[in-house]
Amino acid sequence: MTAASRHPSPARGLITEISRWAVLAILIASPWPWGCVLRKHRELLSWALIGSSLIASLGWLIETRRPRCPLPALLSAALLLAIGWGMCANPKAYWEPALQLLLPLQSPVEWLPGTLNRVSSKSWMLLFSGLFGLVIICADLAHSRIWRARLWNTLALSGFLVAAFGLLQRSSGATNIFWAPGKPGNETFFGPFVYHGNAASFLLLPSVLAAARALYAILRDQASISKLFWTMATLTLLTALMVNTSRAGAGLGIAASITFLILSRPVWPPRTTKLSGLSGLIGITAAIAAIAALGIAIGWDKTISRLSATTTTDLAGRFKAAAAALPCALEAGTFGFGSGSFPSAFRIYQQNAGLPLSSFWKELHCDPVQAIIEWGWLGFLLWLTLFPGALLHAWRHRRPPADSSLDYLLLSSATAGLLCLFLNSTIDFPLQVPSIMTSTAALTGLLWGLSKPISSSLPSTLPAPLPSTSSPIASPNPSPNPSPNHSPSPTSNPSPPLTSPLTSPPPAPSPKPRRIIAGPDSTPQNPSDSQNR
Repeated sequence: MTAASRHPSPARGLITEISRWAVLAILIASPWPWGCVLRKHRELLSWALIGSSLIASLGWLIETRRPRCPLPALLSAALLLAIGWGMCANPKAYWEPALQLLLPLQSPVEWLPGTLNRVSSKSWMLLFSGLFGLVIICADLAHSRIWRARLWNTLALSGFLVAAFGLLQRSSGATNIFWAPGKPGNETFFGPFVYHGNAASFLLLPSVLAAARALYAILRDQASISKLFWTMATLTLLTALMVNTSRAGAGLGIAASITFLILSRPVWPPRTTKLSGLSGLIGITAAIAAIAALGIAIGWDKTISRLSATTTTDLAGRFKAAAAALPCALEAGTFGFGSGSFPSAFRIYQQNAGLPLSSFWKELHCDPVQAIIEWGWLGFLLWLTLFPGALLHAWRHRRPPADSSLDYLLLSSATAGLLCLFLNSTIDFPLQVPSIMTSTAALTGLLWGLSKPISSSLPSTLPAPLPSTSSPIASPNPSPNPSPNHSPSPTSNPSPPLTSPLTSPPPAPSPKPRRIIAGPDSTPQNPSDSQNR
């Protein structure tokens, strides 16, 4: 690799910069069209991600380098793309919505696996192709401290905007999303999301990322505007999780906050006095009081009534559907039934389990089992390698907190948010919502590249100061034949000079005073200097 490829000029890196700015814009815009849950919005998001990936690929080609992404992530993404598109190229059936039936097709290669829903699989594979490109882009930009901070801020800012909009809806007494007045309203919408559970799942990651950003601004004593804004953003996000009518969102929001505080303990300032511990306790109490006051001002009536309602019926239906899906998962085999084919495949087992056919299950409310049904056991293992594997990779190759408190706070907040999101996916379907999948893929790519060497950035800590030139400590590498410059000055203190415990005492002073020449001996020497003299 040439020096030009390792340090590309600004003109050569312009294309790569454009793709990165496009990614930030996509992260801000993705939640607003109802979370991109509709097919037309999902495909629009897919093409936007694919376009940014193509632009990034062109930039890497101009810079004559490959994307800086670990090999396990690249291999997992490549194999998942091969499995998914291979299933789409060999369809076994397609779903007829009017008849609610699976109609068989003559596949090109009968003995190879194929998807059960040709149209849906192609639509979802477009999204997965864009998401894998997003993971690689974010892993590559993580090598730059500036871009790492920009991505971190964008993810937190995107959640803050959604939370502020949801609180505005609740305080104004809106009966539906502002730009959908003609559609029938419901009691569970929040922000741009029709389903409150999706809104809570989307806010999980930004809530801990904003808290980490606020803590970093306070620890580093940054500008007052930075500390004020990120503290306000954190309180807004936590209040939105509490005010939202999702029971799981409120509980997981508290769990994510506690987990982040525990993981980030190594970067806290040392507790020297009782007053410092009391100050921290007062700060946490004030934050809880602010969240409670804001929630009461906005109105917790819907939240309290929702939390106090019985949940046995909802949970019984989900557990029954999950039990009905287990035989389907066992028969999925190595490659599954195809991406996006769960509604078609589950329709057969739905009747056998006694579930009414009048209800159409688009999602299982258990993402791991649904992933096995669609991708098979091999695909499920590859998904585990790509997404949860990023956490293991980042913690294994993490840098000590003393070297970079910024990276350690980012890692701690990302771990807390992703763990709670993965836990939520076992009882809901957050990883089937395109906007949540987009922010999760961006954060996962950031974790894959977080442990790599940082280029074009300043060191996170200052180097140790050099010894003073007037220090009487002897050189750590004295030469066998000391030069006259090592003789003590006749005007020095008559007390014996300090010596290193690993060196011999200095030679006796010469009877004839000699003039000290200012030169390289005024600083610690290395072995090559003494040998040259």
